[in-house]
Amino acid sequence: MVGNDGRDGADGAKGDKGDQGEKGDKGDTGAAGRDGADGTNGLNGADGKDGNGVAETLINSAGELVIKYTNGDTINLGKVIGNDGRDGIDGTDGAKGEKKKKKVTRAIKATRVIPVPPVVTVQTVRTAGTVLE
Repeated sequence: MVGNDGRDGADGAKGDKGDQGEKGDKGDTGAAGRDGADGTNGLNGADGKDGNGVAETLINSAGELVIKYTNGDTINLGKVIGNDGRDGIDGTDGAKGEKKKKKVTRAIKATRVIPVPPVVTVQTVRTAGTVLE
């Protein structure tokens, strides 16, 4: 003969924490989201001020660099050409050379004098293919 089941007993004490389980498989990549709506175009900005370019550069007779700008301003950057340096000391005499006889085949006779232009005191500077004085 079998009797009826008895009442459930009271819950037992909490047990110790169990070991961590193995890492699961990587999930599938989700579908790409929809593109957002285009934004409205911004307003055009105000035109900028015109730039200031170099119109001319020159080195004057005092050896100073002068720059003229397209807005009419001129700036003198001061002396850029230094004074001549002192003479160096004399070197030692070289070895004695040998004399060789030269055969003269013909002499050239000067028939006219070619004038040499005077020395210019203002140096010229080339800027973008233009000679500036």
